[in-house]
Amino acid sequence: MYFYIQPAATFDYPSLSLDDYAQLHRLLRQERQAAMYHAQQQRRIQRALYNLEVMTELYRRRQEEERAIRAYYEQKERQRQELIRQQQLIQQQQQQQRYLAALEEHYMNYYYPQKHQEPFVHHSAFYQESEPEEEEDEDDNEDVRTQQLAALVKLIFGAQDETTRHERPTHDVPLCKEPQFGEAKHDEVKHEEPETAMEEAEPHGDMALDDTEIKYTNHSSDNTNDPMEEDLDDEMTSADEDVPSLIEPTENIKGLVSEILDASEENHSDFSVFPEEDPVKLAKYEALSRIEQELKDIQQKHEKHILGNTLDFPMSSDGRPLSPDALTATTANNREFLGYEDEIMKVLLKLDTIESDGDEDIRNERKNLVKQAEGLLGTLDEYKQREWERVSSASEDEDAL
Repeated sequence: MYFYIQPAATFDYPSLSLDDYAQLHRLLRQERQAAMYHAQQQRRIQRALYNLEVMTELYRRRQEEERAIRAYYEQKERQRQELIRQQQLIQQQQQQQRYLAALEEHYMNYYYPQKHQEPFVHHSAFYQESEPEEEEDEDDNEDVRTQQLAALVKLIFGAQDETTRHERPTHDVPLCKEPQFGEAKHDEVKHEEPETAMEEAEPHGDMALDDTEIKYTNHSSDNTNDPMEEDLDDEMTSADEDVPSLIEPTENIKGLVSEILDASEENHSDFSVFPEEDPVKLAKYEALSRIEQELKDIQQKHEKHILGNTLDFPMSSDGRPLSPDALTATTANNREFLGYEDEIMKVLLKLDTIESDGDEDIRNERKNLVKQAEGLLGTLDEYKQREWERVSSASEDEDAL
């Protein structure tokens, strides 16, 4: 019996050519590039998120600055309205005092003498008229007595008529006494005439008083030239003028985004280095640099020619200027001076919104800018005080002359 032994199988492994190795190298390189591209996209996304945080912080900070500036101007407007209300109240009180003085003068000149002299005139007239009335009463009484005696004589001698026979003798007496009652009524009417004349004179006096009041009111409204009223009218006129807004609007979002992206994409090929700065700190540094440049621009634009102008202060009722703090925007120089002061106050309000949060660089930079702004305000206060002293001395010299 024979067995067949199968020989062992042999495998032929094909050898790799140079092209195969090149193709394999290309595949590996593509995979490596794909991984690098994926990592780059991840870094781009992270950088975009970081820029978005910075942009959001900048926008939030500028909104906070605008709210602070808006609150400052609202408070300033409330103070201006309160000052106007006080000036109007003072003017009303002065007008009422002048009105009451005119009424008292008219009363003392016209109404008071008539009221205290007319009763004596009426009493003298009454006494002059009463003497003839008494004489007439005596004549009437004599006639009555004569008639009574005649009636008695007729009764005694029986010579009365039938008509008088049936009448009562006492009936003639009241008939004869009626004129006395009528005369008494007439006397009462005569006594009441002075009071009636006085009552009739009072409405005429009131009408004359009203006419005088109307004339005086019109005259005072036409000829009154109060310096405080002129300042108030000028201030209201200047407030109604179209004044440009002092609050700058928020920058365009697109411009802010493009600015951040242009600054961040200085090196597009290097994505291995990623900034680790806090977006809040970056926003604070950006705000400090922007405020510093703004303060320099304001100083160069206004300080030279504003400190050479003259200021006009509102005058009180006695012709003296009010306090330096009462400066109003009634003239072009005053408006320019107050505008410069408002610009510096805006810078200080913006600096108040920046907190150092323990960062020494931010604290020192903010402190330096605050000192510069306060120095400019101090210069303006000194100049305003000098101008007020000049106006005060000029008014005193005019009063002395």
